[in-house]
Amino acid sequence: MVNNLTMDENYLLIKKRNMKKFYFLFVGLLLSFSLAFHSNIYSQKKGKHSKKVEIGESIKISSKILDEDRVLLISKPINSQMFDYKYPVIYLLDGESHFRHVASLVHYLASHGVIPNMLVVGIRNVNRDRDFTPTSIEKIKTTGGADKFLDFLADELIPYIDKNFNTEPYRILVGHSLGGVFASYTLLKKPELFNSYMAISPYLAFDNDFVVNMTQEKLPESFANMTNFFMTLADEKSYLPSIEQYKSIIHKKNPKNLNFNFKSFEDESHMTTPHISFYYGIKSIFEKWQFSEETYAKGLPAIKEHYKKLSAALGYNVEIPEDVLNMLGYNELYKNKNTDKALEIFEMNAQKYPNSWNVYDSLAEAYLMKTEKEKAMKYYKKSLKLNPDNENAEKMLKKLK
Repeated sequence: MVNNLTMDENYLLIKKRNMKKFYFLFVGLLLSFSLAFHSNIYSQKKGKHSKKVEIGESIKISSKILDEDRVLLISKPINSQMFDYKYPVIYLLDGESHFRHVASLVHYLASHGVIPNMLVVGIRNVNRDRDFTPTSIEKIKTTGGADKFLDFLADELIPYIDKNFNTEPYRILVGHSLGGVFASYTLLKKPELFNSYMAISPYLAFDNDFVVNMTQEKLPESFANMTNFFMTLADEKSYLPSIEQYKSIIHKKNPKNLNFNFKSFEDESHMTTPHISFYYGIKSIFEKWQFSEETYAKGLPAIKEHYKKLSAALGYNVEIPEDVLNMLGYNELYKNKNTDKALEIFEMNAQKYPNSWNVYDSLAEAYLMKTEKEKAMKYYKKSLKLNPDNENAEKMLKKLK
């Protein structure tokens, strides 16, 4: 069962304009990568003057392990239906509480090149006391179901997401409060299941510091793959002793391939810290994602080296994004006046992203600069076929006839 989750608002579509003029605009915004080259309307008309903008969809799946249906809130990158890109996945606990603000922040940061485009999978709760706690305590009868919930993630949910969506082998688990307890527990029980973890204001005092004591006993000397663990705490004095003990254990043992970061937000409360924690956490995980202006100035070889190092750091092959290659191509076309080099980069982009309408629009523009009208028309037609809403290609074809 699939239902749309929508917000009623007007969505501004930034269309691709004359790139010669636009080049001088985006050079000044280089490191933000706020490019709109393959922007397209992903909303549906609601009325004459308003649109509905989708932030995700709700999907119900049946779990044999949990013996119940579970509802997922899924946010895909804008225009993901138009391309064959693969995306890292954020698995977000307490989905009903955090899906909207996390999904919106991911879209925003990704649109500015700070982090990669990602799939956000929010998991709605049925019984969080049961699912997030590793042991059963007397005063809350339903506690102690973390192992079964972890099996659900590993054996049912993650395979379902990998089968039905284009995913990279990079997963992030995000949990708040008891969800942070579960994230800390998962790091010990199935550390290879996720590449990165966020524990936001985790209630590590649960069951007499069970996870803290388990960390003392079970934390491995080395992790098989580079693993990020980002933990935060608000102004929560009752949480502090357990958190400090946990930090001390991590720092003393200092496992190989575990990158542990802790950040305190003394001006925040338990319920205001999730958004700011996720902001700093996701930036920490992808701190090497952006390249510098110096790297950009050195051109394609330096960009290739950047993504080679990034792939090694993240543990999967990170392709040079289409927007980055497009930007490099236009830099050669208009700043360096090197049409042949621009065509080489645009051709590379078309090979990497053959289903993108924008790569052919850029190719057409470069061939037009080279006064090869027939080739320009060929690629404008190909772009328009892939995206009938490409007004620029439609306009240019009329001019070239």
